[in-house]
Parts: sequence; structure tokens; C-alpha cells
Amino acid sequence: MNRCGTAALKDVEIYYEMQGRGPYLTLVPGLGVGTWIWERQLDAFARHFTTVIFDNRGMGKSSKPPGPYRVSQMTGDLLGLLDFLGIGETHLLGISLGGFIALETALSAPERINRLVLVSTAAGGADQVPMAPEVLQLLLKTTGGRRELIREKLSLAFSEAFLSSPEIDRLVEVRLADRQPSFAFTAQAAAGAAFDRSADAAGVRQPTLIIAGSGDRVVPARNAEILAAKISGSRCIIYPKLGHQCFYEDAARFNADVVEFLTDGRLI
Repeated sequence: MNRCGTAALKDVEIYYEMQGRGPYLTLVPGLGVGTWIWERQLDAFARHFTTVIFDNRGMGKSSKPPGPYRVSQMTGDLLGLLDFLGIGETHLLGISLGGFIALETALSAPERINRLVLVSTAAGGADQVPMAPEVLQLLLKTTGGRRELIREKLSLAFSEAFLSSPEIDRLVEVRLADRQPSFAFTAQAAAGAAFDRSADAAGVRQPTLIIAGSGDRVVPARNAEILAAKISGSRCIIYPKLGHQCFYEDAARFNADVVEFLTDGRLI
């Protein structure tokens, strides 16, 4: 099944793509990234799952309403998209801000989520290990030439080894083509900053896989361990030396770990 379109919801239009066959797997992107972020996952996952990717409000081909945004609101967008597509239940994978949305969805609509994968993310609140002040300053920076700014921000996402590869030049061009208004980026970032499910994460009942890179400067890997301690029966994997976008940098390992978890090691 290959399909793309726009779901007209109550106050927003959400762009989506579907590919593959089998049980549903929905991928939730993080702050300031659109469907392109899954370019190293989509084909691998679509061999086993009907895979749904989409742009959050404020990004890509989805509507970009003025803020403020809330994680609960973005969760409503996700559930509205699932309703629009006629999807009753799905596996759910979220990265960073998308991990907040995935966690919120698992807690607020548990009957819709089969298995949960949380990547480079946290539960928010006082328990969250914050990024260093200089990392936050660069993450929120909006001044300077756009190409240079994108390259600077990519330095927060990857290991030093990956940053020296030619792939970074291509990613800069991809990010240049995927424009996001600064107000929408700020609204997404503020939604993430306000998120707090630290007291509720223990209520997650879905089988859960938690993945992080040991070198993550945006959401330090200690947050994955804190999440794993809260969610009973969860499994936590820390990839040595990788950064915030560990799923992109070592896609082969990440994809294999996710497919194994979602299928209990049985290929569909």
C-alpha cells in the first residue's frame, strides 16, 4: 500500500504518507523535522508493517497555525489522523518531541497503541536531565545565514565521525528545502519544554522499547534510563558514541532492533 494525502482535522491539516503491508506502525517526528527524517527507516519498516509517517502541525506540508502548541494538542492531531485513516490500533514510535507525543498518546489513548518505541526522549518534568545551557542556546538560535545555522544545529544531532562525512552536506540541502517558519519552530519547542508526564509514565502498560545514544547532547541518555525505571517491563538500549539522531546515524542497527522488538523476533 502506497498512499499520501492530507487529513483535514478540526483546526489543522496534517500531511501523511503510508507505505508497506502488515500491522500498522506510526512514526512521530521530532522538533523541526518532517517526513524526510525517516528516509533511512521507511523501506525497512514497510517490509513488515503498514508504516504511517506525517508532518506535525507547524512543519512540512501540514498546517502552520500560530502558537502556542501543546503536546496534548499534537497528540490530538495524531489521534485525529488515525481516525481519518481508519486505523484502530497501531504500534507507535516517536523521536525526541515525537517521543513526548508518543508517550502522551500511550497514556491518554492506551487502547489505540499496541507496542511503544521511545527514542532520544524523556518524560519531562523535574526528573528530566536537561541539556547544557550552550546546547539550548544553539538549539533555539534563529539568527545568521540559514545554511550556516542548519549546519550548526546538525552538530548537536550526530557524532563527530558522522559530522565529518559527506552525508552532512546532503542533509544541509534537505533541511534547506524543508522550510519551517521560526514562529512554528518556537511553538513546537515551547510545547516540548512544557511537557511533563514524569509522574504518570509508570502508567504505561504497552510493551515498550527505549533507545538513546550515549553521546546525545539534546536529550542526555540518562533520561532513557530514568524512563526505563518508570515503565515496568520496558527494555532500554543505549548506543555507544551516537548522538540525538542515533536512529539516522546507525539506521541498520536501529531498524533491526525495532523490527525485532515489534515482531518478537519473528519476521512477518
